[in-house]
Amino acid sequence: MFVSRIRCLVAYSQRLPSFCLNKPALKRTSNSLRLFSTRSIPRNMATQQNGPAVQENKFGVCMHKCEAYEQVKKDVIDRFDAFIFDMDGVLWEGEHMIPGAVECVHHLHTTLGKKVFFCTNNSMASRKEYVSKLTKLGFANIHEDMIYCASSATANYLRSINYTGKTYVIGASGLFEELASVPGIEIIDPTPHHTKFPYPNQMAKEDVPSDIKAVVMGFDPLVNYYKIAYAGIALHQNPDALFIVTNRDRHYPSGNGRRLPGTGAFIAAMEITADRPPLLVGKPGPFIIEDICRLNHLDKSRVCMIGDNLWTDIEFGVANGIASLMVETGVSKVTDLDKPEHQHRLPHFILPSVANFLPDELRTQVRAHIDKKETADREFMKGGG
Repeated sequence: MFVSRIRCLVAYSQRLPSFCLNKPALKRTSNSLRLFSTRSIPRNMATQQNGPAVQENKFGVCMHKCEAYEQVKKDVIDRFDAFIFDMDGVLWEGEHMIPGAVECVHHLHTTLGKKVFFCTNNSMASRKEYVSKLTKLGFANIHEDMIYCASSATANYLRSINYTGKTYVIGASGLFEELASVPGIEIIDPTPHHTKFPYPNQMAKEDVPSDIKAVVMGFDPLVNYYKIAYAGIALHQNPDALFIVTNRDRHYPSGNGRRLPGTGAFIAAMEITADRPPLLVGKPGPFIIEDICRLNHLDKSRVCMIGDNLWTDIEFGVANGIASLMVETGVSKVTDLDKPEHQHRLPHFILPSVANFLPDELRTQVRAHIDKKETADREFMKGGG
C-alpha cells in the first residue's frame, strides 16, 4: 500500500520543525523503518504550532512514519510552494522512465499550481533539448525557464558576472550551445583536440594562448590527456583566469546498475593539474537555488529539492537552507544514510519513488486527466487547430 511504503525522516535538533511534532518516534525493528540520521529543516520553515519534544536517537534526530496520505499532503505538499526535481534517477534512470513521475509532476504543477523546476547536473544537453525530451516523455506545459541544467546554469553565472573573453571549454555540445549565448564570450574551437594524443614532452611544446581568461569543464565523453594538459597550461599561464566546473558528480547514472565515471572523475584530474580548486556552479553549489529564488521571487523556506543523490541533490538542499526529499530510484539508498561521510548531507524526507507522492487512486485520476487532455490536443491538431 501507498502508506506502508512511505518513509519520512524528520530531524530533531535545537530547531524543531513543526512536522516533527506529535509524531511517534520509530525504533529499529525488522518490521519497521530503519532508524536513520538526518538533519533539521531551518528555523524559518517551522510554524508556530506547539507540541511536545520528540525522542532523540544517538544522532540527535527522530523519525516518524507517515500514517496517511493526508499527513504527507500536510507535511510535504502543502508546506512548499515550489519543488525542484532532479531528473536522472528521479524522473528516469538511463533510458527508462520512473513509473508515476509524469503524474506526480502534473499533479503538483497543473492541478495544485505549484511552481516546478527541473534541475540536473548533466551538462551534455541544453535547456532546449531538455524541454523537447520532457515533452516527448509526456510532461506537459514545460518551458525553458523551468529548466536548470548544469550547462545553462554555467552560462547564467558567466552572464551574472559580466564575463567576456577567450574561453577554453571541455564538455559536450549542450555546454557549448549554452555558453555560446553569453555576450562577449570567445570559445576556442576544441575540435582538433579530440584526436590529439601527445606524450608529455610533446605537450610541453604545445602553443597555448596566454590570454585565456577562463577554463570551463563539464562532462566530456571525449576528454583526453591533451585537453586536461591544455587547460592546465592555460590556468598556470594566467593565475587570474577563472576555473569553473559544471558539477562534481562522482558517477554517471547508467540505468543498469553500473557506476560509470561522472564529471567529478575528470575534475579530480583537472584540479590536480591546475593546483587549485574550481568554482562549482551546479549542485550542490549555491548559484542555482539563488538564481531560481531571485528570478521567481521565492522564499527559500518554501522550496523543496527532490533528488536521488546524497552527494549533490541532498547536500544542495542542506547546504543552501532548503528542504530536501530523497527518492531511492537512483544513486543513493537508505542504507547509505548510516555512513559517516553522509552525516552532514541527510534528507528531511525519504520516499521510495516520486510515484509514492500520490496514493494509487489519485494517481489513476491524474493519469486519466492527462490521457483525456492528450486526446483532446490530438483532435484539435487534426482539425487544423
